[in-house]
Amino acid sequence: MSSGTGVRQVGSAGRRVVDVLAAAFADDPWLRWSMPDPGAMRSLMSLFLRTVGVPYGKVLVAGDPVEGVAVLMPPGAQAPDMPEVGEVVIGLHGRRIGPTLDAEAVLDRVRPTDPGWVLHTLGVDPTAQGTGIGSALLDACIALATADGGRLTLETATSRSRDFYLARGFVVTAEVDLSVGHGLGEQAPTVWMMGLRI
Repeated sequence: MSSGTGVRQVGSAGRRVVDVLAAAFADDPWLRWSMPDPGAMRSLMSLFLRTVGVPYGKVLVAGDPVEGVAVLMPPGAQAPDMPEVGEVVIGLHGRRIGPTLDAEAVLDRVRPTDPGWVLHTLGVDPTAQGTGIGSALLDACIALATADGGRLTLETATSRSRDFYLARGFVVTAEVDLSVGHGLGEQAPTVWMMGLRI
């Protein structure tokens, strides 16, 4: 798959792909709250791409060198239980693993039972944001989901991303303010769940 902006699917995630995602999500409220050690971000992105994104999803990149990355999970795709990976994730979250798991339990109560295609991650290097890279990646993700005739869902913890997706036809299906009523503290983020009917 390719386009005028160079969107293509890759079968491995090199250093540049990991670096782009780590830079794109450096200020993400969810990740900053759940994993306050900035040094752990790159490790988490690398682990996710290596154990979930590449083997079970579709990893799309744009730019040469890579300036944007999207990870799209097909309907029903789920990595097998990998205890050794779980141990690494726990280590990366450190003392925040308990609140993070509690927050995930809250979100699980409102997540769709049949999410269809899931846009797990879409990130653009901060130096390339606003150049159309994100839109090109999203168009490619929508095209893949459209070919399958389903729906496309995602979660975001930034109002900027929420507004980006709203402008592209997504609707908010749930808004969860984790800082209120869940015992997670005032710094816990708000998460928007969004969907696009294909």
